[in-house]
Amino acid sequence: MGKIRRCLQGVLAGYAIYLLVAWLYIACMRIATGGSPDTYLPFVWPFTFPFLIFRYTWEGHLDENLLTLLGGLLMIGGAFWGYFGFPLSKIRNTEKRPDL
Repeated sequence: MGKIRRCLQGVLAGYAIYLLVAWLYIACMRIATGGSPDTYLPFVWPFTFPFLIFRYTWEGHLDENLLTLLGGLLMIGGAFWGYFGFPLSKIRNTEKRPDL
């Protein structure tokens, strides 16, 4: 049960990092062009990550596809980070050993 909780926390941490990057991207886009993305809302993009395997999904805007790729990889990376417990579980295991 602990690994599932850590995986979910890792996914949420990856999603939070993605939201920060997407917010900065939208702010820069508004400053540069005066507009905002015209397709899906940016908070949905990481969840469309699996659909990037299809060729027709890359026919849209490249920057939105790259943000989708980044968000999906951050969420998957966070899940692996939580599952394997990097680096906290290794530090905790060495701290619990009695001194010899």
